[in-house]
Amino acid sequence: MDTREQLLVTAERLIAREGTGVSMRRINVEAGQKNASALHYHFGSREALIDAILERRMSVVNRRRVIMVDELERNGRHEDLRAIVSCIVWPLAECVGATDGMAHYVQFLDKVYRDPAIDLTRIISRKYNDGLYRANKMIVNLLTGIPQEIMHARVDHTIAQLVHIMADIDENLSSLHKRVQSRAELDFQVHNFIDYVCGALRAPSSPETESALSRKLMASADVRAEQSA
Repeated sequence: MDTREQLLVTAERLIAREGTGVSMRRINVEAGQKNASALHYHFGSREALIDAILERRMSVVNRRRVIMVDELERNGRHEDLRAIVSCIVWPLAECVGATDGMAHYVQFLDKVYRDPAIDLTRIISRKYNDGLYRANKMIVNLLTGIPQEIMHARVDHTIAQLVHIMADIDENLSSLHKRVQSRAELDFQVHNFIDYVCGALRAPSSPETESALSRKLMASADVRAEQSA
């Protein structure tokens, strides 16, 4: 394993355990680097380091989503909401309890999501999320009775919940010694979460929510007008 790879693996593991505030110096030491500037040399900044880890892992998850969405379309199931949601959920759920290089990814992603200083949307936008983008588009096209802005917000909430719930499941399963029991628990939790998401996505939007959306859109339009003045 070369120096850059060792730094990535070590940083992912430490951030997964301790959060994004872990020091660059600590990562260097844990990676066995005597050169104190090794991280800066390879990545330049903490943000660039996190970007590199996300690129490494999200590309794998995205490929899996793309495969699942492709299969969905081939089989004519693009109007099957549960199948679409499964394309969103399972590629990340499959990382739970992993014994390969993805072993720390779910916990790492959870810590990154919880850091308000990290603009995750900017990092992943249209680079590692085309599978998610396609699934989201299918949902919006299917559930046409709900305003698109509300549906997009619901999908965003689903992703955030997915990350946090999978991290909790991953942590809980680490205490289960029997592999069969762990797999059965994961299957139950994932299928139950998919059912929950389908119900939430189908829920009609209330007059209160639609009114709040109108106020939000008006406020955004006012801001844009001020900026262009």
